[in-house]
Amino acid sequence: MFSSLFAAASEHSYSKGDLSLVMEGWAEGGSFLNLYGKQGVFNFGSTDANSSQEVHLNQLYLSSRISYALQDSNELGFTLDNLVGTDWNNSYSYGFLDNAFRWNQIGWDLPQAFFSFSRKDQDNTLWEVELGKVFTPYGYEDVRASERPLYSTGYLFNFIYPTTQTGVSIECQWIEGLSVYQAVTNAPDISVNYLVRPNYVGGLTFDDGAELPTAISFYVSYGEGLMRMATVMQSGVPFMPMDFDSFAKPEIGNMLILSESLEKTLSPSVTLTLDLTQGSFGRAKTLYDHLPGTSGTWFGGGLWLQHKELTEQLKGVVRLEVLYNSNGVATGYAGTFIESTLGVSYTPWEALTFRPELRYDRAFGATPYINASSQQQFSLNVDGILRF
Repeated sequence: MFSSLFAAASEHSYSKGDLSLVMEGWAEGGSFLNLYGKQGVFNFGSTDANSSQEVHLNQLYLSSRISYALQDSNELGFTLDNLVGTDWNNSYSYGFLDNAFRWNQIGWDLPQAFFSFSRKDQDNTLWEVELGKVFTPYGYEDVRASERPLYSTGYLFNFIYPTTQTGVSIECQWIEGLSVYQAVTNAPDISVNYLVRPNYVGGLTFDDGAELPTAISFYVSYGEGLMRMATVMQSGVPFMPMDFDSFAKPEIGNMLILSESLEKTLSPSVTLTLDLTQGSFGRAKTLYDHLPGTSGTWFGGGLWLQHKELTEQLKGVVRLEVLYNSNGVATGYAGTFIESTLGVSYTPWEALTFRPELRYDRAFGATPYINASSQQQFSLNVDGILRF
């Protein structure tokens, strides 16, 4: 998307003539300390990649983009991302290297691999076409640890939003600040070499370009696919109360995802972000024996309040989230889930960042936490990111 054209502080660029190469990488690792948990126990809600009371290498990430400048402001490109670490299942596509790696262990994945074509017309209309496996355009939190304000991820990221899609997308900006996105993809988070189910994704984004800007977006995704929980389960995440038989029979159904977001800059150092979602999963069938599956609806929202200059080296962030899902369609447990997280980001050097946080989770109508024995959990989490 157009935002991806802006270079990050840690990117390294190389060019020769019309050919250029941009590379960016980091190593990220940390620990989730569940205050009432035990070593090796799954942290329901706060992460789907790591167990409690253990130190993990979450991401050794390398992103590279090669581009070739054509005439008349046209550009061809190819982007390839590699991820090694326990976060491999965050971008895992069902049907690609199944059973090659296990949950809570270091694995490998290709989060993105796509060709791109960008063009700027004489009237300043911007076009971008992408073909291949890319990140989904909706949702605030990102697969890439360096792009998230907190170490832990929320319920919308862990249970609702697919993270990747494979297909072709077109984004156009013919009015300054307004972009239109259209895509035809395979079912998100499913490899095309395993199962082909056409999906549609469309959306609008608008940035008013003010001194203290306001940006809004709306996306809709529809088609047959798997709930994110079912995809992640294939990596071995021990969801409760799902049994092994459920692991072997993921459910495919008609999936509708609506996503709305608002990002408001309140001051030069303070931003407010709101991410809302609604959706449904219906007419579900298991992939192998076509037995009736789970159907239901959900709605939820997340709010992030960030202060980017508590000091020269310190940033602060508060996250509040709520998610309701009927029949356990998204989480495996019917009910309502809330979480609140208070965290800071400390950067003593440009390439090194530490992110400690204190998080509280609470479920109403279910006991999913601490090995399915509690309605709540407290966790003290911390990670470090080294950019290279």
